[in-house]
Amino acid sequence: MRNGSFRKFKYVLIPAVLIVIGIIVVINVRFKNYGKYAGLKYGKEVKISGTASLKNNDGRIYVTTADGMRGFDSDCGLLMDVAFDIDHPMTVGCGDVAAIADIGGTKVYVISSSGIPHSYQTDLPIVKICAAQDGTTAVLLDDDKRDLVRVYDPKGEPKVEIGTKTAVDGFPVDIALSRDGRKLATLYLAFEGENLLSKVTFYNMDAVGKNFIENIVGQKIYMGEMAHSVDFMGNNHVALIFDNGFSLFAMEEIPSLTADKRIEEKISDISLCDQCITVITEGKAGNTLTFYGKNGTATGKITGLGDCESLTTVNGEALLIDSRTVKIYRMNGTIKLDRAFEGNGAKLYSGGGNDYFITDADSIRSVSLTR
Repeated sequence: MRNGSFRKFKYVLIPAVLIVIGIIVVINVRFKNYGKYAGLKYGKEVKISGTASLKNNDGRIYVTTADGMRGFDSDCGLLMDVAFDIDHPMTVGCGDVAAIADIGGTKVYVISSSGIPHSYQTDLPIVKICAAQDGTTAVLLDDDKRDLVRVYDPKGEPKVEIGTKTAVDGFPVDIALSRDGRKLATLYLAFEGENLLSKVTFYNMDAVGKNFIENIVGQKIYMGEMAHSVDFMGNNHVALIFDNGFSLFAMEEIPSLTADKRIEEKISDISLCDQCITVITEGKAGNTLTFYGKNGTATGKITGLGDCESLTTVNGEALLIDSRTVKIYRMNGTIKLDRAFEGNGAKLYSGGGNDYFITDADSIRSVSLTR
């Protein structure tokens, strides 16, 4: 009796399992197909100067020259048009705020989404600038044998000043603000004897940081390794980028190392956004694009890529122009778009959602994805 019941149960179970597997496969295929777009709808085109620099942030694109800055929305509609006279402008953005600094000079403009600018002037030459979404800015200033990082509120009033001595702390390379402007990270390069070292220092400018000397809540030194940039991924994560990989830190208040990733293959490009880091490596069978989450774990991989002219990472997507083809991949490794485009293009930027910008030296075109 028991054997007969078991045989009946087995005959029912096996088809049921096969049906479930079939349903899973169908859902998987449908998800992948549904997530891929078929074409591009071309929108407005804006002509720009060949000397203009471009900065993309939060679905906007900023075009900066020595004479001023213009900001455009995803349809290439003009959002802001600010005139100034700056010899070497550098534009940064966060949220709907843009900030422009005169590198080597002393002028800074902070521009809100309405296009209304605030300006302030520093007393020392500016080396680098970064911005938070409320208009807070941090500038790296050159004082000969001493370097300063000064944090300003949106109206240009100094909030925090951090002083370093080149002989002790090394040479400043990069600075980064959290999106809410409460935390700061700095990157310095120094020598200990003949050994190069990279030093990343973390500052908390909120209530927690007041309990620490000079607001320093953490530091990590990498002996024999050269890092070239540091940036926040949102408010609570920091990425330190090397030529051969990256380190990731969680920093809700005080930093803790979450990942040290070094890659054996040669890296041709690496970039990050608030959600992920993307790395393109070179191989005999072609290039490989790998996504890594904020904990350093690989979340998706695309192999057999051609020679990519540019890589932009934003909103958990990798945006590529490969010869005459636009390619967009999601951080889970699925394809969002892979198709040829009309005209010329050197770089692809995000316009938010399914809107993008294709740019070259002379123009910006708005495009939208179609099914």
